[in-house]
Amino acid sequence: MADRLHPDMRAAQDLRDAEAAKYPPVTLAEPLGPAREINERLAMVFGHGGPVMAETSERWLFVRGRRMLCRVHKPTLGADLPVLVWFHGGGWVFQSIDSHDRMVREIALAAGCAAVLVDYALAPEARFPQPLLECADAVRALAATDWGLDTSRIAL
Repeated sequence: MADRLHPDMRAAQDLRDAEAAKYPPVTLAEPLGPAREINERLAMVFGHGGPVMAETSERWLFVRGRRMLCRVHKPTLGADLPVLVWFHGGGWVFQSIDSHDRMVREIALAAGCAAVLVDYALAPEARFPQPLLECADAVRALAATDWGLDTSRIAL
């Protein structure tokens, strides 16, 4: 049967699979710390490099009774840019703003928008729907900031 993946995607998958073979399988068994570390390392296989932003800052929003870290990338300076708010993948359990940083910088540069990565609380420590509610409240809080962003134009 023919490989359904494009050759570039096949090469990327093979590289990630070779890295994954160095570690035990990731499971949802508690404690999740070791599995999260492995998952983050695997996510970082493609996380380094990428475009340099004109400005990158780490800011805090006060959301649902706690401070929430947000990383703000601006590919250009000057006019207030529209905003892409990025909630990293990982099924509410794994990954972080670091694991998705390069990809989000690539998108921000290509789209000509600022990007805000939101570091929401992970399950099971934060029981569902807490992470989802944090994300929704982060968007509301972001819209009220004076971070030099055009918060009348927010994409999720």
